[in-house]
Amino acid sequence: MKTLKSISLIILALVIWSAFIGAGLIEGFLLRSITSENSTEAFIEATEEKIAEEFVGNFAITLIEDGEVADAYFYSIDEEIIDGNTVFRVASISKWLTAFGIMKLV
Repeated sequence: MKTLKSISLIILALVIWSAFIGAGLIEGFLLRSITSENSTEAFIEATEEKIAEEFVGNFAITLIEDGEVADAYFYSIDEEIIDGNTVFRVASISKWLTAFGIMKLV
């Protein structure tokens, strides 16, 4: 009887989790764009607003379209200057970014 309860709770948890993920994918919660316009300028402006609201730290982003650099945005705090030649320590995040890029290509 105790085993049946455990199995039932696990199945219930899986069903609830699946419903949560399904709703997120259907409603686009996981892939929501930060801007409604489809331009690099609008994306950079929306990024600036997000950083002003939430971000604390240095930031650099480069947008690439058709294999060419379309736009770049750099944000720095304190007296440190962030530009296109700044080297960031990325540690193990490069593994995640590489895996994400490969899966997007797949």
